[in-house]
Amino acid sequence: MTKYIIAGLLVLSIAVNTFAEPSGAAFLKIPNGAAEISLGMSGVAHSRGGSAAFWNPARAGIGGSSLGLQFFRWLGDGRGTFGTVAFKTSWGGISAYLFDLGIDDFEARERPGAALSTFTVHQSVLAVSAALKLPMNLRVGLTTKGYLEDIYGDVAAQFPLLDAGLAWTTGKYSVGLMGANLPVNDRMDSPPPMSARFGVSRKDIIGDYSLMDVAEYSVVRKLKGQAHLGLEAGYRERFFLRAGASISPDEVRPTFGIGFESNPYRIDAAMVLYDEALGSTWRVGLGYRI
Repeated sequence: MTKYIIAGLLVLSIAVNTFAEPSGAAFLKIPNGAAEISLGMSGVAHSRGGSAAFWNPARAGIGGSSLGLQFFRWLGDGRGTFGTVAFKTSWGGISAYLFDLGIDDFEARERPGAALSTFTVHQSVLAVSAALKLPMNLRVGLTTKGYLEDIYGDVAAQFPLLDAGLAWTTGKYSVGLMGANLPVNDRMDSPPPMSARFGVSRKDIIGDYSLMDVAEYSVVRKLKGQAHLGLEAGYRERFFLRAGASISPDEVRPTFGIGFESNPYRIDAAMVLYDEALGSTWRVGLGYRI
């Protein structure tokens, strides 16, 4: 276990020095997945189902084949959806997701007071992932994705961007490492928000009860690194209570959530408490196991 943790920290150290320039397409940093958001906005080592492709493409197909649809509120009056499909295969898994966010009457201002004007924002991301099983319980994965952004008629698009991930599981422990939003060409006006994540999760099952704890660290271009901590308590793998926090040098953002699973259906809900920039954000997800 120690050697995997050291390797992950070395990769993140390199990322801190690399991601020092301004970035575009900031909406690519918005986390997805109700269960993952409620666990401190973490998922590189424990995500399952369709959301796994967002957090770590190496985990695509883990959790079986499924369909998912999530609804969320973001940034004032912003509303969005996150649709997923995942298939478990003999060699690993494949997955795809569509992220779509719309914000009407977004206010533009230079200083506190009345808005100078309002405009609409529409942002979409389409991604396809594949994971491959390797010896020694290792998995590798790759995501190719593109985005479309329309701000009051000014349209920007980029394809492809790549995510690459590594996952390893043994007994109670899972480890994940991922690099996201890696550009293939230099056609963007500004670099995308390249990021790196490294995390460890542990899950204990005692009779009808389960307990999972998560520790994760992420760094995004130009931003300070963040720690992500989460705890999930489950009963008969059907009812789940979740809590966590995303912690940076400037703020602590608590998260909470619940989940219910009755084969083949799954419902998850998450809440991230109010912060100065975004307000409180929530997400509800519906899943169906194929």
